[in-house]
Amino acid sequence: MYELRSSEAEQVGDWARARRRGPWVEDDDEEDEEIEAWDDDESGVTRPRRLPYVGATVMVTGSAGHFSSVTGADGSFEIHAPVGEYDVTVEVAPGRYGGAGFPHVTLPDPGACAESDIFVHSDGHISGRVIDADRRPVAGLTVEAGADAAVNQPFFAPRYRARTAADGTFTISELPPGPYAVGFNMRRVSGYGLYPRVLYSSNNDASPSVIALAAGAHVAIGDFVVPAAIGIARVTGLVDRDDHEPVAGVKVFLEVDDPQSMTLVGEPAVVDARGAFAIAVLPGYRYRVFAESEVTDPASGNPRIIRSDVVVVTGVRDAPPLLLTLKAAR
Repeated sequence: MYELRSSEAEQVGDWARARRRGPWVEDDDEEDEEIEAWDDDESGVTRPRRLPYVGATVMVTGSAGHFSSVTGADGSFEIHAPVGEYDVTVEVAPGRYGGAGFPHVTLPDPGACAESDIFVHSDGHISGRVIDADRRPVAGLTVEAGADAAVNQPFFAPRYRARTAADGTFTISELPPGPYAVGFNMRRVSGYGLYPRVLYSSNNDASPSVIALAAGAHVAIGDFVVPAAIGIARVTGLVDRDDHEPVAGVKVFLEVDDPQSMTLVGEPAVVDARGAFAIAVLPGYRYRVFAESEVTDPASGNPRIIRSDVVVVTGVRDAPPLLLTLKAAR
């Protein structure tokens, strides 16, 4: 956490002082240190115990300007900034990523104080390309990564995911070091998958491959071939609004075909400027599809969520496009 404070000697004009007591980093490189492991969101990826991080550049940016400091040997830093509102960001060495637990802080007066956690973690990457059995790229598919030792646990929810681009490529980032399995439909509840699970195999056979990822490393796995017995279908369509406002940036979600479950499937698709979207699904399986967007209520000025009706679809190759209309008007 860091404190924003000032003493009488520091109250020159409307300035306050920011002081940090140690951003932390995973101890990825200290093999001799005792490791205190824990599971992250049922993903099974373990994280080492934390140590102070030296050399992080912590920045606060607001209407009064841009101010920064670099963490010292004990992970501490000190920033002087005028009274105002600020966004807090962190820059760290390649192979790591960082951020603030509270990325926006306010200094209302020279004696103001605020606190937030700064985190620094290993930024490993796994990249590849998903293709079907005819070697055509698969776009709009959510590819997942999880600790190899955890993927067969009764309850497993992969935290690390990325959607494939139009050419089938993907990059999963912000990965801690460790052995990984990569695939899709990896979520398990009470020992069962919601949909058939497909795991990456470097030999395109039935044996899943384990990907060893070092701290901050990037592993390119090449082509991830979807077996012909599984296949790929697509859900496509357009999103519009009943008040005819623009729809760029609206998200389209998949849910499992169970209204009581409300379990999302994969990452949402983000529509383009025309409102078009495409999501890869499995042939023959049912899904619930809907669009959602956050807007500002014109009457209150507060944010609110608008949604389309839910449409139930079955994965079919060359299915006709859907039309999802966001209900913005009241």
